[in-house]
Amino acid sequence: MQVTNAYDLAWANAQNTVFNCMVVFNTSPIPEPFACSQDEVGQIDYVTQLWSGAMAGDYGPIAPYVEPVQPVVVMPTAYTNAQTATKLLYETDWTTIPDVANPAVSNPYLMNQADFAAYRSAVRAIAVNPTAGELVWPTKPAEVWSS
Repeated sequence: MQVTNAYDLAWANAQNTVFNCMVVFNTSPIPEPFACSQDEVGQIDYVTQLWSGAMAGDYGPIAPYVEPVQPVVVMPTAYTNAQTATKLLYETDWTTIPDVANPAVSNPYLMNQADFAAYRSAVRAIAVNPTAGELVWPTKPAEVWSS
């Protein structure tokens, strides 16, 4: 396998021992993303060819390494936690309808309405008195239906 072309070269580390690029090999006309490491020069022919060509400028300049930006972690506010709680309550409102758990009226019927009531009570406490920050949310019960 041989390198036909390479482009969009950019250093992948601050030591300039690895660069990323798009490369076209003689086995396929479709460009592939590729990481070329100086450690593999002399061991793999196409890596040696790509590295040598890049160092000679055959594929254009190599863009400088750019330190990755660490994402800023935004803690939820009391308001966003209240909104989340309200959404969770809305999604389970249907479990409060008496007919849903009444075997005389519904077939099948919800067998664990009490589990949903306990879940909704814990979520409602957050909705009524929300606090800021990451919260441990109650686990929504799985629906258990009669057969």
